[in-house]
Amino acid sequence: MLDSVRKPSFDAPMVSWTPLLVIEGVNGHSYNVVAYGDLFWAVRWGEAPFDVDRFMAGEAKTPVLVGKTVEELSFALDLMYPRREDKPIAGEALSRDMDQRACNLYVLREDARRRALAATPEAPESKNESIPKVDLFEPGDGRPICIISPAPSRTCNYRCEYCYHHEHGFTKNAQATESWRKAALTAVAKIPRPLMLSMGAMGEPLFIPLWRQTAVDLLRHDNVRRLSFVSNLSIDPASFLEEADPARIGVVASLHPSEFKDVESDFQTFLTRLIWLKERGASLVVNYVLTPSQIADFTGYRQILRNHGIPMTSNILRGPFRGKMYPEAYTRDELATIRAFYDEAPFIYDYQSHLKDPFGSRCTSGRYVFHLEFDGTLYNCHFARQRLGSIYDQKLMVRRENGFCTARKCESQTTIGVREDVVRRYRMAGNMHYFAPRLEGDEGENPFE
Repeated sequence: MLDSVRKPSFDAPMVSWTPLLVIEGVNGHSYNVVAYGDLFWAVRWGEAPFDVDRFMAGEAKTPVLVGKTVEELSFALDLMYPRREDKPIAGEALSRDMDQRACNLYVLREDARRRALAATPEAPESKNESIPKVDLFEPGDGRPICIISPAPSRTCNYRCEYCYHHEHGFTKNAQATESWRKAALTAVAKIPRPLMLSMGAMGEPLFIPLWRQTAVDLLRHDNVRRLSFVSNLSIDPASFLEEADPARIGVVASLHPSEFKDVESDFQTFLTRLIWLKERGASLVVNYVLTPSQIADFTGYRQILRNHGIPMTSNILRGPFRGKMYPEAYTRDELATIRAFYDEAPFIYDYQSHLKDPFGSRCTSGRYVFHLEFDGTLYNCHFARQRLGSIYDQKLMVRRENGFCTARKCESQTTIGVREDVVRRYRMAGNMHYFAPRLEGDEGENPFE
């Protein structure tokens, strides 16, 4: 199992190889669980920093446990620390139930892992293991599926200080972007189903020649119903759409007034390009990040756009910003104002504000919606990170029924919008960020139907 945790030599961060804090204080123990390398790692408080190379070299100061599921790590911690004390019990559990791979690095043995899953039949991972599978490379029932696969290039002409991707720098990531192009084109060629593609970039896609060419090539496939992407529209999309049908394009137009040189003039250019896209049949929504300084202007911008028949949504600020951590740093008044902005889609506020925890609830990801990494690995989503296989495999088995979420946060509007409880009541637009309420009696099962 640990043979696969050596990070590949790509020139861009990958989903699997970016440590993700999953649980703090798992099951009452002074341990956190971190997802990394398609595995889960239980690491004791104070063992920081998280460093797999150090753990593999046997340099961990306290026991580190590695497993395929959170449930088995919780089970193993209960064996090691039955009284939740600082010191593990004398080596009985270690020798009987765990294999030592290095000093202070342990893996639960297969028989103990089976006991762990049997002891937690209601855990999401245990339930997911019993869901029947179907080959993604077979025609299926003809219903559309969504592939989310942002290009790893971080080339951008903006430098928004609240950008979710700024911690990785702004680089072309040429090797990884070439790999992404190959994986995306392979996916649309091998999957004989109607496809909705979310293929933006970690920067400005219209600024990236290889992204533009890849988007055009993807749209040449008849099974691709729509290709959506996020763009700040500082670059005129007209030249790109000379080779692509605007009616098969979805655009999440990100509005960043903080980057405008002349707010009034630059917004007018932004609006003119939106109207041009709308007149040609593109699926549009405008997105706006709710930093404390931008909250006050949201209502005015939304009204202008509504006058032109263009919907607007927003993102709650998440992560570090100006020395504070959001959304926790919002004031009570700011949160009350923001909540009112989500009158049409309150579920987005619930999850982005961390009011709701998705753990254990059902989701269409892994059945109708997938995250494709640029090396070809397919996950149910980039929060839960349940690896399903590779687009280069001969068979790629995915869920035939909705699975159970193993993540503690669901923050992307797209992934929030494919949760089972949302899909029942809302239909997702082709831009993947706007949701229309279903009519009474029209409970949905597929996000796009």
